[in-house]
Amino acid sequence: MRELKAILTQELEAYTALTDLAGKLQGALLGGKIQEMEDILRGEQLLFTRIGELERERGRSEESLRQEHGESPAEAVGERTIVWWAEQLPEREGRQLLSLQRRFLGQMERLRDINRQNEELIRQSMTYVSFVMELLGSGAAPVAYGQDGEWPQRDKKSFLDQRA
Repeated sequence: MRELKAILTQELEAYTALTDLAGKLQGALLGGKIQEMEDILRGEQLLFTRIGELERERGRSEESLRQEHGESPAEAVGERTIVWWAEQLPEREGRQLLSLQRRFLGQMERLRDINRQNEELIRQSMTYVSFVMELLGSGAAPVAYGQDGEWPQRDKKSFLDQRA
């Protein structure tokens, strides 16, 4: 059980770091700091890899615990919950495991909230970029010479032409 708690603690730390990076990403999005965004996303990828490794370790640890409790894989009905594992422990250790679960769930909720905000910031940025591209390109003719070797005549001037 110690191994499972240690793995869950490491997962909590990884998700806490992921939440911190998501918050930094929010600042980079608001500031338009592209290089910082790239660095943050690289860090997130490393954390995702680490979290995947920890998930596999947790699965192996839970399987080992099931075997210690006399369950064969065929007898195991779905994944055991943290609550079930806590009930198998002495009271103090069970409370510690449940406390770890509550902290984990709280961290996941914070991460979910920040990710929703970041998603909205990205959506707004994409809308703005589309608007600016449309505005700058409105009325622009293809950039090519006509048959007589002259620039084609345009009826509408683009925003940039009008400003110049």
